[in-house]
Amino acid sequence: MWYFFFEKDIQPGVFGSVFRTITHTFLIYTTIGYANTVPVTIGGIIISSLVAIVGTIVGILFLVNVIIGILRTCSIIRRKTEKLFG
Repeated sequence: MWYFFFEKDIQPGVFGSVFRTITHTFLIYTTIGYANTVPVTIGGIIISSLVAIVGTIVGILFLVNVIIGILRTCSIIRRKTEKLFG
């Protein structure tokens, strides 16, 4: 959303609507910067860099939580199996 305020006057064809701005933000979150358009103002560049960094951190935290969940589930299954079968 912050792109809209920085870039709407400079690139109205790309960031002229809130929908296009949200689409650009989503593309940066999912592809880490390989969007079809790039911000050209300093504010837009700073915001896009922060979005890319936050997106990477969120992705890493998600994967770590999935791995921890799998390990805990395996541990619980192992304990229950040992109780049942000795």
